[in-house]
Amino acid sequence: MIKPTTLAATVLFITALILAGACATTTRLTPGERLVRNKCGACHMRPAPGDRPRANVARVLEEHRRRFTLTDAQTRQILNQLAPARRTPGP
Repeated sequence: MIKPTTLAATVLFITALILAGACATTTRLTPGERLVRNKCGACHMRPAPGDRPRANVARVLEEHRRRFTLTDAQTRQILNQLAPARRTPGP
């Protein structure tokens, strides 16, 4: 019969291994995702891509751009990440 303390130690050890593995996985972020995570998420909850109309995101980005000195390229990347341009279907 397994001692309760041995069982608890084993469960804790396995849980620690699982959590360590989950933390070790690397997620490759696009430049836009990285900017949204670092710039937007530093101060408030990040909006999900597509949640807001592109015109609204562009307006808010213009305001934030002045405050946080975003470059043209960074502004475009964030805009495209948060409000991708809608593509018209082809023939």
